[in-house]
Amino acid sequence: MFITHATTEIPKLYKENKKFGRLIRNNTFYVNNNDIKGHYKITHIKYCETHFDLRVNIKIAGTWSFYDWREGNRETCLTKGISIRQPRARNRDIRWAIKEQVKSYFNLMGVPHYNVNIGTISIKESL
Repeated sequence: MFITHATTEIPKLYKENKKFGRLIRNNTFYVNNNDIKGHYKITHIKYCETHFDLRVNIKIAGTWSFYDWREGNRETCLTKGISIRQPRARNRDIRWAIKEQVKSYFNLMGVPHYNVNIGTISIKESL
């Protein structure tokens, strides 16, 4: 198997070749950032034709540390939330924490760093 255009061919291989898809889905990554601590897996890969990049969906389980003006610094499970704004801030922090790790993983397959983006994030109690 020789890949010439990795950005467009990897999503096709992911869908067509079950072994390649399982290889990607079965990898568990660990993130230990200042804000996010936990494990995550890649669940789906698709090619975005409007931006010419890979969209990677993930599922994650772990804890999130953030600042709350009422209580100061807090650490809570990723599935718990207090206000409407928190899921957006939580997902922004998750994307920021894991983006370099995901980009370097796909860089091993030949996809340039600038062609990988984090898409949908599913929050789970455990993987």
